[in-house]
Amino acid sequence: PTTDLDTILKDPAIKGVFISTQPQLHPGLISQALTAGKAVFVEKPPAYATGQLQQLLALEGAIPCMTGLQRRFSTLHQQLQKHRLSSKPASYHYRYLTGPYPEGNPVYDLFIHPVDYALWLFGPAKSTDIRMTTSGPLATAWVHLEHTGGASGTLQLSTHHSWSALTESLEINTEKESLEAHYPFRLTGTEKPATIAGIPLEKLLHRPAIKKIYLDNQG
Repeated sequence: PTTDLDTILKDPAIKGVFISTQPQLHPGLISQALTAGKAVFVEKPPAYATGQLQQLLALEGAIPCMTGLQRRFSTLHQQLQKHRLSSKPASYHYRYLTGPYPEGNPVYDLFIHPVDYALWLFGPAKSTDIRMTTSGPLATAWVHLEHTGGASGTLQLSTHHSWSALTESLEINTEKESLEAHYPFRLTGTEKPATIAGIPLEKLLHRPAIKKIYLDNQG
């Protein structure tokens, strides 16, 4: 065991490092590790400033550097991809509601997860509208994104709620069904009724709605 960073970086037997410390220290530690040829897994955020992030991207090259944005690898995301559920989305609404966060920056430490996942799932944004209010550890943001792929969505992000009743849900309106994802372990979809000559069939014939359960609380 050692607490000396140089010893770790100079040891050829060590192929990669995990970095999880105060966010303001992340850019320097990542830079040193990548320069030493070590693969990096770093907790978010990797940097606070755009210039710092661009410098780190230039250093990465063939050496992998992964940021801990776990929504990309969640069980729900795997189900969305497995069944191709998020293809041809028209719109979505993402709700991420937690309790007060006095120990850090809610935008970089908390809101980064749903924002990153929306961009990961629906593609780059061509336009962004952000409305944000803050009062001490309480922060609320409304974000409207128009994506290059055609989808549009609203994100409701807030630390003005409760940690014991944390809410994270994603509603996706697709061509064939309306999806509801409740993180971490529930994903359902309701099929949209067919139309005849532009008239919704449900107005002519009363049929039960078809609801699918792709993932439940038991996994």
